[in-house]
Amino acid sequence: MNKQRARDLANLAQRKGVLIPQPCADCGAPADQTQKHHEDYDRPLDVIWLCSKCHGVRHREADPGICSKCKTEKVRGQGQRYCKKCHSEAARRSRAQLRDLVLELELKVAMMEQGSTRNT
Repeated sequence: MNKQRARDLANLAQRKGVLIPQPCADCGAPADQTQKHHEDYDRPLDVIWLCSKCHGVRHREADPGICSKCKTEKVRGQGQRYCKKCHSEAARRSRAQLRDLVLELELKVAMMEQGSTRNT
């Protein structure tokens, strides 16, 4: 069984009340903060309930050298979470967001200056 099919079956079971969220198996976080984790996709209803932090730790422990985003490429180096491609994409998005913010602020300043010159 593939990963997506196991997720779909587990989600359906949760909606039907067959699977009921439990506190985090690792840290004890409340059930309303947990997610389903599959150790074996061939057993879709056999899940471990983990909070998002512990869930991430489990996946990184399973293969610490794999990118946290694309899950296929090797990370850039020891202690890193992303491969070169995913890191570059995230950096590009951050730069674009910063550029948009600067433009927005410049526009507001220009509008304020234009408004103050009209009033005098």
